[in-house]
Amino acid sequence: MITMLWAVGLLAGASMAAEQAQRQTVPEPAAEKDVIYRSKAEGLKATEPAPKPVPALTQRQLGDIMMARKRYREAIDIYTGETGRLPLVLTKLGIAYQQSGQRDQAKESYRNALEWDGRYAAAINNLGVLELDNRNSRSAEKRFETALSLAAKSPVVQWNLAAALFARERYQDAIAAFTTAIQLEPGIEKRVGYDMEELMLIASVERTPEFDFCLYSAYERAGMKEVAAEHLEKARSSGFEKETLKNRNGFIEWFLGLFH
Repeated sequence: MITMLWAVGLLAGASMAAEQAQRQTVPEPAAEKDVIYRSKAEGLKATEPAPKPVPALTQRQLGDIMMARKRYREAIDIYTGETGRLPLVLTKLGIAYQQSGQRDQAKESYRNALEWDGRYAAAINNLGVLELDNRNSRSAEKRFETALSLAAKSPVVQWNLAAALFARERYQDAIAAFTTAIQLEPGIEKRVGYDMEELMLIASVERTPEFDFCLYSAYERAGMKEVAAEHLEKARSSGFEKETLKNRNGFIEWFLGLFH
C-alpha cells in the first residue's frame, strides 16, 4: 500500500514538474509592433502610437486650397511667392487674378506662362476666354483653335470654340462645335468657372433663344433627345419673335419652321 502511494506521488510530482517546465519554455506573447507599452511603474495601459507627422504643405498646395475656398487674393499672394515659376503656377496665378476681377494681371500671367512654354494649351485657352469676355470673338476663336490643336480631346476648349462661333453668329459652325463638346463630355453645359486639374476656364454664354436652339440641335445630333427637347421648349416659350431671325447671318432657315 505504501509502495503504491509512493508511486502515485512520484507520478504526480513528475507531471507537475513537466507542466512547470513547459510553462517556462513557452515564450510570452510578443507585443504588437504598432502598440507602445509604457512603464508599469506609471500605472498606464498600453496606448496606440502617435500618428505619423503629416508632411508640410507646399506653397502650391496652399494656393490650391485657397482657390478651392474662393479666397483668391490669398491664393494670389501664395502663388506669387512660389519659387518655381513654371507655366502651371503662372496659369493658376492667372486664374486667381481673373476670378478676382483683375483681368490685366491675369492676361500678363498667362502670357508669362506662354513665355515658358508657347504650347501650353490651358494658358492659350484662358486668354481666349478673356478675349471673349471683352467681346473680341474673332481673336477668341483663333485662341481656341490654337488650344484645340494642342488639346483636341478637351471638351472645355470645344465648348469655348462653340461659344466664340456663336458670338460671331456662325450658328451652323457653333452647333457642330457644341455637338463635339457634348459628345466628349455629356455634362459639359453644367460646368462653370474653371477646372483646377485642367486649369482651363469655361466661357459663359448668354442664354438666348438662338443659344437654346443651337443646343437643341447639338443634343439631337449627340443622341440626347430628352435634353434636346428641353432646349427646344425653352426656345419656343421665350416669346422670341421668329421674324427677327430672317436676316441673321448663318442661322438655319428651317429654324423658322419650328415656330409654326
